Amino acid sequence: MTNRSRWVSSLPSLSSTGAAAVFAALLLAACSGGSSTIPETGSSANDPSNASSSGGSSSGGSSSSSDISSSAEQVNGGCPSKPEKLVGDGKPGASCSTFADCKPTCCDCSSGSSYLAAACVDGICGGSEVACGRARKAFCGEDDTSSSGGSSGSSSGSSGSSSGSSGSSSGSSGSGKQCVDGTSSSCYGSKMDWTGSKCCVDGPVSCVDGSSSSCYGSGMQWTGAKCCVSGNPTCVDGTSSSCYGLHMKWTGGKCCLDVAVQCVSGTSSSCYGTGKYWTGALCCLT
Repeated sequence: MTNRSRWVSSLPSLSSTGAAAVFAALLLAACSGGSSTIPETGSSANDPSNASSSGGSSSGGSSSSSDISSSAEQVNGGCPSKPEKLVGDGKPGASCSTFADCKPTCCDCSSGSSYLAAACVDGICGGSEVACGRARKAFCGEDDTSSSGGSSGSSSGSSGSSSGSSGSSSGSSGSGKQCVDGTSSSCYGSKMDWTGSKCCVDGPVSCVDGSSSSCYGSGMQWTGAKCCVSGNPTCVDGTSSSCYGLHMKWTGGKCCLDVAVQCVSGTSSSCYGTGKYWTGALCCLT
């Protein structure tokens, strides 16, 4: 009993700095393996507590205020085969109350890792663009500003979307640097310059209405007020649940297509098949 007391008393005292270091080491060890989950927030697009948000300031943004519930899971750097919370089966476009009602998507990082994600947007299950984009930064640590090419052939014929595409003209586009509204906290990076009042983005790029929570991913940059999409896409009215997949990007306010199209009025049931894209409001044909 005497020896035990002497051994305990000989231990060095743990200062607050040492305690913090031990805690950090334990946290690092816990994150290096096993599973991790972004907690669901039932958040709005401007909820700063959302771990997978792009983090830009909401001041000066568009009037879009989508109600988004999303979450993501990862096990040992990959998509779990037996997720804990992402067990929904609702396909994109199906009705939902939370992300748990929607079928999850396995999202890839450029590093080779992956994660499982699901999102419910305004009561409708979102596609992979929304679900993956909400959690990409948290799991991949990617800024996704490296792809500047877009679709080189998208400029010819993109102006032909005037018939029926009343929402396609908001914003600016061109091959040079585009200077639009924004905020200093969002307008930063290798292809963005803050002037003190405007955010200037290297072109070719089209800057249209959007939201910070949706304007995230390859070829998309959030200025703090506008979503700038690489290339010369045709950006028209639509919905997040319809505007997803090949050649389509949802900015949070507009549906942008990186192929030469003409967008006119139509219906989702008829706007289907090769060379047709239903944005949620218009039918775009190549």
